[in-house]
Amino acid sequence: MRQWAAVLALTLAVLFLTPSALAEKVFPDCLQFTQETETQQLGNNRVLMRTYPATCRPEVDAEIADLVNALAEAGRPFLPAQGGSRVWTRLDSGAYITRVGGRWMSFLVIGRVCHEAYQLWVDFDTRVYNMETGEPVTLDMVIDAEKGGWDYLSACVREQLAAHFPDLEPDPARLDALCSREALAQAHFTLSPGHLSLHYPVTAVYPDHDPCLMRADIYYPELKPYMTEPAIKETDCADYTLVALTYDDGPAAGATDRAMDQLRLYGAQATFFVVGDRIKKDAGILNREYDAGMSVQSHNWVHSYDGINPDNVKRWDTLQNDAMGRVIGVLPVMMRAPGGYESRFIAAGSLLPQIHWSVTGGDNSGSDDVLSIGGRAARAMDGDIVLMHDLDVNQGNFAAYYLPRLEARSVMLVTLQDLFVLRGVTLAPRMVVTRVDSIRTYEQNK
Repeated sequence: MRQWAAVLALTLAVLFLTPSALAEKVFPDCLQFTQETETQQLGNNRVLMRTYPATCRPEVDAEIADLVNALAEAGRPFLPAQGGSRVWTRLDSGAYITRVGGRWMSFLVIGRVCHEAYQLWVDFDTRVYNMETGEPVTLDMVIDAEKGGWDYLSACVREQLAAHFPDLEPDPARLDALCSREALAQAHFTLSPGHLSLHYPVTAVYPDHDPCLMRADIYYPELKPYMTEPAIKETDCADYTLVALTYDDGPAAGATDRAMDQLRLYGAQATFFVVGDRIKKDAGILNREYDAGMSVQSHNWVHSYDGINPDNVKRWDTLQNDAMGRVIGVLPVMMRAPGGYESRFIAAGSLLPQIHWSVTGGDNSGSDDVLSIGGRAARAMDGDIVLMHDLDVNQGNFAAYYLPRLEARSVMLVTLQDLFVLRGVTLAPRMVVTRVDSIRTYEQNK
């Protein structure tokens, strides 16, 4: 009996010392926050929504609230006199919050007017703080000039902004101005668990494009040689439990908005796999996803399980790229095959890495059982890829259940790119990823 007790004690000791157990870092008090949305009916099917944070720093809350209110007022002249017939016309102002390490928190504050399918106006501001002290974090606290960081950042911004909107030519003088050392030091930026983003209005480079935002994303493995030592430490999120929420089948006005509203409340980033032939109907929703820092990827041009052959796959890819490129300016770098039929698309010549899932809530079953569907999503573990559907009208209710429960467990909800960067997954053509430790590669035309 004593021998069995010793074995049990040793087993428990090993269990509690495993890397997965050590990886469950808890959000410190200074990175805790809540958000609340105030809704005002403006008449004629129009609504004003303002979302305010409550953090451990009242002075930070006051500054962000001022930005939220200023953007709400700036958007009022762009509200049409009559709201939409399909969905309410929204003037929406609030902060998308990301936290990194143990003290730093970013606020991407966006004001936007969306009417029917279109985003009529958008503007933004950003702040990054050390929430332990309340002090602002500036970009020169992240970028190390002595390591050549500003030159590297300039090259990244130039390359990415010039590649936005593949069918358009960037204004060379405007692009040059943005890439100067002085302009970069003043650029709006945010920090996410796996990358640094610099944010710009589209007019900064493409003055004639419809209202939207652009960004340059630089991932930490590439940026790290050019970062200050304190910033490397402050942005380290590897010890948190990391989960990727993914949403299929949208964009869909109303349903996607409700999911996005909940993601904003809890500081959750996500990946949206969009169906291309839905983009024109709800282009403004696609704008909202991308502008808010989410990852937007391909769920094919049509949600079809048939006709998966080389000619159709090539045509669908072209149509998908054209539609996404015109609206948000960037093309997909990964795909979720409709129905999870990755092998069929790969055999037909699709080269994009295919993303499966390791957890599904079952929200595409037609059920509105929040406890069951939300409960499955809420139990996701480190490295999981969670499948949900933003076409489901109940998605906002499901998210309102699973997001606070994941938050209570200190689960960091990240984009797929951040999950892969932080867990060492390198994507390649014909690869299928189910979770970070379940990857397979198919041969083409097999």
